[in-house]
Order: sequence, then C-alpha cells, then structure tokens
Amino acid sequence: MCHPSASSTVHREILGYFLATYDVYEKLFEVLADKAFYMRADPLRHPLIFYYGHTAVLYVNKLRVANMVPLSSLLSKSAYTHSSNPCMRSC
Repeated sequence: MCHPSASSTVHREILGYFLATYDVYEKLFEVLADKAFYMRADPLRHPLIFYYGHTAVLYVNKLRVANMVPLSSLLSKSAYTHSSNPCMRSC
C-alpha cells in the first residue's frame, strides 16, 4: 500500500531500483554451493546467509525511516503466523 505522502510513480521507480539491485545481488550468491551459505569465511564475520537477508532488511528500513513505507505494512499478521517461535504464532 502506498504511503499518502509519496506518489505511485516514485514508488514504482523505487521498487524497480530495488528489484534491479537485488537481482544483481542475488547473482553473487548463485555461484555458491548451498553449504557455503552457512560457513564463516572469517571467524569474526557472520555466515553468508546473514548478509543475503541483511541487504533487503537495510533497504526496507531506509524506506521506512524516509516514510516511504509505513511500518504497519511491514508487520503483517502472516509474518507472525509463519514464525518458528511459538510465542509469535497466532492462536
């Protein structure tokens, strides 16, 4: 759902930019074997799977801080119903 202060054209441009950027980012991970996602290349760094999701989260957070995406749209009920944490599941 679009935030009232931003035009739908701007939203489409931002969405297009995000999708294009993330497509390139995913290509970097396509060359890895599945087990490589869970290995630490350096003991002081997270496994690569962390960085795969981290980029999208940071991008969306920037949009949220800029009031381009309302927080309520990010916290849908479905996010909690599919959680592995039983405390977060709806009854």
